[in-house]
Amino acid sequence: MRLNKDLEAFSFSVSHDLRAPLRAIAGFTRMIFDEHSEQFDQDARRLLGIVMRNVNAKHAVVQVSCRSSGDENTYWVKDNGVGFNTEYADRLFKVFSRLHSDDEFEGTGIGLANVQRIIERHGGTVGAQSTPGEGATFSFTVPRIIKVPAQTDP
Repeated sequence: MRLNKDLEAFSFSVSHDLRAPLRAIAGFTRMIFDEHSEQFDQDARRLLGIVMRNVNAKHAVVQVSCRSSGDENTYWVKDNGVGFNTEYADRLFKVFSRLHSDDEFEGTGIGLANVQRIIERHGGTVGAQSTPGEGATFSFTVPRIIKVPAQTDP
């Protein structure tokens, strides 16, 4: 269970470190809105409102946990983000395949594909579950003992 405590401490640290820049963004956006909103058109005010809502909403919760069972370890990363439709979950692990546009979320569409390749190379599996608007859970399972293939000279 020490591993769980280490993962919990790590996720708390990351979460804490990410809050500082979000507080700065929220503060400066609020000052711009309060001091200059009458100079902006309706669309600019709407966009500033979106920034403020999203920054003040970045009460993001990320949980990391693991469990050992038999001869395998299972790890989960769960968040309270936007989630996705599980009908398209198989696309998450394909290179350059994304469920959201660049305008909605940054990314290249290679991260989860790389995760899947690494995990499968070590004899494991990956998975994803979600409900739109309620976050997502990504998991991977690897053998407790990973056999490293013998290296051959070129």
